[in-house]
Amino acid sequence: MVFSQRSIGPLAAVITVLIWSSFIVVARASASHVLLPLDIAFARILGASSVLLPWTWWLMREARQRGEKVGSLWGLSPLPLRITVQAGLFGGLLYAVLAYIGFFYAPAGHASVLLPGSLPLWTTLLMWLFLREQIGMNRAIGLIMIVCGDILVGGMSLLQAFEGGNVWIGDLLFMVAALCWSVYSVTVRRYSLALGTSRVV
Repeated sequence: MVFSQRSIGPLAAVITVLIWSSFIVVARASASHVLLPLDIAFARILGASSVLLPWTWWLMREARQRGEKVGSLWGLSPLPLRITVQAGLFGGLLYAVLAYIGFFYAPAGHASVLLPGSLPLWTTLLMWLFLREQIGMNRAIGLIMIVCGDILVGGMSLLQAFEGGNVWIGDLLFMVAALCWSVYSVTVRRYSLALGTSRVV
């Protein structure tokens, strides 16, 4: 089946929404039962590693056969150690742990706004700060709207904190988790990580 250029965009958007929605619903459901945040994060990382580590080993087999020094961590990563640790720490461990802890305090509705909704905000700010990418007027207006949305969602829980509410803790953790994923995204952009290759700039 061949998709036209005009249909790829909407199809990708629908798939993205389904993935994010499934992640939020499953994570919230898991947090409502016996699993702890580290248990859920461990299951997430273990599941991904069981697929990606053998794939990485297979991708680098030709370079190893030629006697080339490939990657780091005894050939388990195709990237230099510093980039591997940075991407794995922010995009893997910290994001998962912070997000899953957040689900123990805040409802899924808050996560659906603060997690994916804050990504453009943090990513744009980090790109401007580290990669000197300019922020146009339309993007600036969009960022302001994101901040307003975050305030509308998290502001009430912050006010309830004075009455002993804990939802604000989850909201804050969702925001920090989104920041961690943005750091990972900027790392991918900065070093052009794709198909197991990197270009240090």
